[in-house]
Amino acid sequence: MGSRTDFFDGNPPDSGFADYLVDVSDLRVVSTTLRDRSFSPEHLGGMIQPSNSQSLAVQQEDQTLTYILTAFAAIGLLAISALGVGLYLDASEFDQTRGGYEAPYEGVTGQPVDWFAMDRTPTGLAKRGRVVNVLVDGKTGMISFEAFGLVVDFRTFSDRALAVHKPREALIAMGFEPEF
Repeated sequence: MGSRTDFFDGNPPDSGFADYLVDVSDLRVVSTTLRDRSFSPEHLGGMIQPSNSQSLAVQQEDQTLTYILTAFAAIGLLAISALGVGLYLDASEFDQTRGGYEAPYEGVTGQPVDWFAMDRTPTGLAKRGRVVNVLVDGKTGMISFEAFGLVVDFRTFSDRALAVHKPREALIAMGFEPEF
């Protein structure tokens, strides 16, 4: 092992700073010794254990982080639940009829879609919902869903929808020229 005076051209420092200096050969011995052991406080002689105030501060930080993450998780769960309820209500309010699913589509109960209560757009009609807007193209009869600015085409009118809800007649009365 070398001496501590190697770093200072043979002259030891006049302050207590020399107590923190380590020769390079000392580091190799320490690193080899520590590499073969686990880093638990028992193996290191308890020299690296935090003080009680440090341990308490770490526990308080962990507890605070847990509270914050729990709050964000609750907010996220609430938002997703509200989104799901909104989607369900939007879908159930558009078509409020039941029955008559087979030709000649008789025995239908409930209220058919009120086309005249929907908003008119340059291309057709729009029913504004809580989460999803239902768009109907006045020319092709394509039903689309719009959510957060994203429009997704769903399908054209079924034979039951044409017979029960009569969208063709309503669109003609509004000045559109349907091709379905």
